[in-house]
Amino acid sequence: SYSFCTLLGYTFPLPPPPKKKMPVTTSVMLCMVLSTVQYENENENEGTREYVWETVEEGTLPGEPRKHWEGPSVRYGAQACPVEGGFIWSQGYYYGHHIGKPMWVGDTWKFSYNFLKWERVAMEGQVPTGRYKYTLTSIDNGEKLIMFGGDDGGHLTSTTHVWGAFKGEAFTLTNTDNYAAWTKQDPESTPRQGHTTVTHKGFLIIFGGMTSPAGEKTTDASDLTEQNDIVIYNSFLNVFENIKYKQGQKVPPPRRSHVAVRYNEHMYIHGGFSRGTEKNLKDFWSLNLDALIDDREVLWEDLSTLNSPFGRGGHVMVADILLGKAWLHGGAVCTPGCVTHTDLWEYDFLENSWSEIHITRGMKPVGRHFHTAVLDQNNHRLYLTGGEAYSPYGYFNDVWRISMIGRKPDERYVNSAIVYDGIPLKTIMGRKKTTLEYLEALKPPVYKEHSALVSQRRYRDASRLLDGTRSTWVQPVLMGMCVLFFAYLFALRFLRHYLLKGKRDD
Repeated sequence: SYSFCTLLGYTFPLPPPPKKKMPVTTSVMLCMVLSTVQYENENENEGTREYVWETVEEGTLPGEPRKHWEGPSVRYGAQACPVEGGFIWSQGYYYGHHIGKPMWVGDTWKFSYNFLKWERVAMEGQVPTGRYKYTLTSIDNGEKLIMFGGDDGGHLTSTTHVWGAFKGEAFTLTNTDNYAAWTKQDPESTPRQGHTTVTHKGFLIIFGGMTSPAGEKTTDASDLTEQNDIVIYNSFLNVFENIKYKQGQKVPPPRRSHVAVRYNEHMYIHGGFSRGTEKNLKDFWSLNLDALIDDREVLWEDLSTLNSPFGRGGHVMVADILLGKAWLHGGAVCTPGCVTHTDLWEYDFLENSWSEIHITRGMKPVGRHFHTAVLDQNNHRLYLTGGEAYSPYGYFNDVWRISMIGRKPDERYVNSAIVYDGIPLKTIMGRKKTTLEYLEALKPPVYKEHSALVSQRRYRDASRLLDGTRSTWVQPVLMGMCVLFFAYLFALRFLRHYLLKGKRDD
């Protein structure tokens, strides 16, 4: 618009009003101002990115298998780990309200990024018993996975839940195209659950979690204690090593159900539950892994900031080594009743700063804890599955994803790849009318008790799809105002010039 107005201003020079000479016409100056405002607005829109959750798989309900469903059951406390082309999801727990007993799940599944579908993995070897709140970590460049610890509730020997039925054993999982082979490793370490693990230079670093006295089972949950210890597992020599702190050293307080990620040569931990003064921890620490592995020196650093996420436990966190960022999702705040959340936070490793990612349109996963998250590093997509929620109460096996590089605000979208009652619905990228047509297929059947709540919620959330197209009216309006004002000014001066000329001729 600036070039257009300038062209008009100098192609058709106007005579200035009497006794008022200006080097540049008023219209051109006005266009310059308006064009500057417009240009800044364009830059602002260009730099703005927004984040949208997509429903990849809607999942099922406990005890109500869906027709044509070929996927894992609902569960929480399971673990996922990235492998080539997807991720592995294994183990877990849920209470079968439909049959009145706990369900300890011991199967393993693979989810494909390309086909967006589940495939059951055939198991061979020493398959671990069903458990939850363990860890599953990739090692040796993803060629094998290591499972450590967990809690099986004593379900193999007792009909009621046994506190402290923790595991200190490690299993390695070697994945092939047709099957996965489990191998139990000896010896064992301190049994625990709710801990975290990362790998560095072929070593598994175990931190924190909950243990029972002398590793014994107990009938009193108050006997269980949280830890802040570090254990190193040497996968080459199959040896566990307990690391001791120096007296007076500043270290993170004991915790369980926290999160941990590795970025470069550091491990980062956040939050967790505690039986101390602060029940829901929000602190953020880093541990130098080079010093730990090479010199057995423990160097913790407190990175807590005022703008960090509020205290919680049972949340998830993944790190993107290429973008230098990490993302934290969900979890629960328990005081002592628990409230689950679905907020999403971004952490910048270089700036040591947190920022909350606000989802402005579309659906979001139900708030949950003890779910799992995996990052598709090639496409910078975060995948989310499983977990437990309290309002409404339920367990999940749905799959969500979100692009962590965002998208432009003017891109139309609809949460896609929804499957309902065994009927796959096409990804919808277009008109709102088409969206509503597909939503008609999402009307829920009538279930009883809590199932009806979940089904109604699914339809209600799906119905909240927004058209989401932000209007770009600023640019045409400013250009129109500029052109109209110039035309008005041109006409006014034109009439004044010829009227004055007519009077002089007379």
